[in-house]
This record gives sequence, structure tokens and C-alpha cells, in this order.
Amino acid sequence: MAKVSVLMPAYNAEKYIEEAIDSVLKQTFTDFELIIVNDCSTDNTKDVAYSAIKNDPRGFIIDLPENKGKAHALNYAIQQSKGQYICILDADDIFFPDKLEQQVKFMNEHPEIDMLYGGAKYFGDSDEEPKQREVLDSSKDLYGNLLKAGQMTLEQLNDMHHGILDEGDSIITACSVMIRKKVFSLCRFDEELRNIEDYDMWYQIIGNKFKLHGIKKPFYYYRIHDNQKSSNSEKRQSAKNKIFMKIIDGRYFEN
Repeated sequence: MAKVSVLMPAYNAEKYIEEAIDSVLKQTFTDFELIIVNDCSTDNTKDVAYSAIKNDPRGFIIDLPENKGKAHALNYAIQQSKGQYICILDADDIFFPDKLEQQVKFMNEHPEIDMLYGGAKYFGDSDEEPKQREVLDSSKDLYGNLLKAGQMTLEQLNDMHHGILDEGDSIITACSVMIRKKVFSLCRFDEELRNIEDYDMWYQIIGNKFKLHGIKKPFYYYRIHDNQKSSNSEKRQSAKNKIFMKIIDGRYFEN
């Protein structure tokens, strides 16, 4: 049984997925499984992915019969996963070679931590030097304060919520995390969200009193390009509003 399950949801990612897969298969930590979820791609994503993993038994592909979005793909992959730790890699991003090794070591040494996160280096389809984005300072416990809705005004909640979700330094990027599998017995990606579903997950994890910790170092390369789902401002704003209403309604801290 693999120590780590790396989940890779993929939709029309033929241009980048081989590089993403390669960054997993060449990890310095080798006890993992790579679950690629082909979410009804209409291009050659499946063929490219199969070619990349065909000689490595640690990787396999799941073909979904219907496109229901990234949150559904991740939930399905989590159900199929066997690892003690869960990581996510988008099909257009790239893990640092020792990403898993560093994080497994930390999680093994800190059993009280349920979710570890770090930073990212951002780059695009050019020869520009990657720009680094700093990690959210876990010592400030911004997420924890955000969830104390009864102690904050609506205006304060709104400011903190949008400050955390807006592009800036105070973020947690999904591909930087390592999460204990047990967390997902209580938390599930919201399949009604078609954007920033990872932020909703962070709120769930905190609301269920799991412990987060951030390390101020990058763990992967985040690729900037025109086809990113996260660049759709209308869907992003709609998802922000839905998450905010869940905060107001107290759904993240019902327990």
C-alpha cells in the first residue's frame, strides 16, 4: 500500500500533462501512487497520460463517464486512494523533485498536524524567471479568525474572506498541500463549486478542528496560462460568494 496518493484531475490538458506526470514519477520519495482522473477530455489528454505512465506501475488512469467538475473528480479519486497522505497536482503544474520527501518527513515527525502547506513559484509559457509567491503565515491564524463568525461583524467577515481569496500573499495553494487521509472522513469537496473549491475545503478542515501548518518555502511550480479555470473571473466571483454565504450561515463550524 502506497504511503502517498497523488491526485491529478485532468481536463483537456494534453499540452502540459506529460510534464506534470514526469514531475511525480521522478520524485525522490518513491512510495506513492499517482491517480490521474480524466474528466471527459475531448483532446488527447488520455493518450498522452497513458504513454507517460505505461512503464510505471505506480500510475493509473480513471476515466469518468461524465464531466462534473474538478471537485467531483477529486472526491472520486480520494475514494479510490490508498495512501496515508493525500496530495494534489493540477495537470498543468510541476512538483519540485523533493516535494513528497520533505512533506512526508515533516508529517511523520509531527503527528499532530493534519494538513501541511507551502508556497509556489509562478511561471508562464515564456522564458521569464519564475516568480515566487509567499505562503500564508499560519501563525496569524487568519482562517481560524475568519471562522469565528459570532465574534466579527459582517463587514469584517467580508473583508477577511475576500482578502484571503483574492490574489495576494495570503493564500494556500492546493498543489502545495499534504493532507492526512483521515481528514476526508469529515471533509468533502463541494461539487456545486466550479472554481476555488480548494478554499472551501480549507474552511471545512478548520471548521472540523483539524490542525494546519504552513512552511515558508515553495513546493511546486504553478503555471500561468490563458486556459486556466481559475482565470475565469465570473465563475471565481460566483464561487467566492457561495463560500462567503456558507461562512455567514455557519456551515463550516456547525460541529
